[in-house]
Amino acid sequence: MIDLNDLEQLIELSQTKAIAEAIFYISKYFDGKKSLKEMIQGLMDDIEKNGLDSLNKRPTGYFSKFRGIDLAFAINPCRELKNI
Repeated sequence: MIDLNDLEQLIELSQTKAIAEAIFYISKYFDGKKSLKEMIQGLMDDIEKNGLDSLNKRPTGYFSKFRGIDLAFAINPCRELKNI
């Protein structure tokens, strides 16, 4: 379980849902060579280019924008996620 209680900037449930999808989506950037920062930047570039619904194969319209630093905060403490 990932605890996002300390992310005071997350005020909408739709932001939390977007971060959850982003955690799965970011695995396409994992090649063992990229840093977490590079992977998050790639994801944020995809969102900028294709919109938040690109995080999910079925567009839902239920996602709100979040910051890359918020995604890093969610991923960083989870050691098992570092090898996604």
